[in-house]
Amino acid sequence: MALAGEEARAPKLRVFFIPFFASGHIIPMTDLACLFAKRPGVEPTMVITPANAALIRPTLDHSASSGHTVQLLLYPFPSAAHLPSGIENLGSVSSDDTWKIHKAVDLSREAHDRIIQLPEFLKHRNHLTSAWNDLKKSQLESYGVVVNTFYELEHEYCDYYREVDCRRAWFVGPVALCDEQGKAGRGGGESEAARENRERCMRWLGGKEAGSVLFVCFGSWCYFEDEQLREMALGLEASGMEFLWVVRGDHGEHVKTEWMSEGWEERVKGKGVWDGFRSTFEKEKVVVPAEAIERAVRKFMEGSGEGEEMRKRAAEWVKITEAAVAEGGSSHKDLNSLIDDLFVLQHERKNGKHIE
Repeated sequence: MALAGEEARAPKLRVFFIPFFASGHIIPMTDLACLFAKRPGVEPTMVITPANAALIRPTLDHSASSGHTVQLLLYPFPSAAHLPSGIENLGSVSSDDTWKIHKAVDLSREAHDRIIQLPEFLKHRNHLTSAWNDLKKSQLESYGVVVNTFYELEHEYCDYYREVDCRRAWFVGPVALCDEQGKAGRGGGESEAARENRERCMRWLGGKEAGSVLFVCFGSWCYFEDEQLREMALGLEASGMEFLWVVRGDHGEHVKTEWMSEGWEERVKGKGVWDGFRSTFEKEKVVVPAEAIERAVRKFMEGSGEGEEMRKRAAEWVKITEAAVAEGGSSHKDLNSLIDDLFVLQHERKNGKHIE
């Protein structure tokens, strides 16, 4: 009981998570906040704009129902970014408007500073959108860097990163594997149309054999011209394999179809499902032809020779990855080390000790 009383009197470790305006940052950072919430004495808070908060509310509600509460602190998306109301995410804008999202990062600095006392290196303009040298300088000035990877995957780079690019580094990923809600529920605050699309895809997948469907998705930071989309479509069709392809639309869930060859959608009906949203960041300059895409898909999906070996290695890496986030694994240890280090940092700063 004495120990419990001491723990209750100990100062809480308050940790604020401020993600970039992109789902690929928001969702993993929310996963990390939920992991922090599982540790006694830690009070994590997601600092986010209203429309982006809708993406993570189901995950936060699920975490809270399990007794691990993550606070939500909202601030307004900058109107000076000149985006339509409710458009606050890199995945919701066209390629021509991505600069407005990056501009919004700079415009949000004042709001962040009002909410919490930011360290000096985060108050400079263009922190997230500047050149690599400025980003590296910020990493070296910060207490440390948390990375969503795991040591076994790229141990040589992890060692180098710790020695050269930052003062301290903790490799705690893949944080998505720690989500008890399940992958289908992550980022689940979409519109009704998006939820219906999700259910449609899951129903279609439910009728397929394990390992028989190719998932094609390039995330929210990669933009393809219509010519490349057309070649990918033809390559997937020619491979004869079943596939689930995520294709971004502009400003909403509606996917443009101008890039499709005539009759393509009908020809792959039942064989492939495509829907979702169109990527919007870096434009690819080189067009990969349909023939090369077909060969790559066949090589990986067909169960013989090199493809079989690739699938075998992928299955082995699944086990290694799961072991990393399990209790006693490298990422699990680094996560606990990170939280312990923050508790020590808080205690030493409270006692007036200068921390390098």
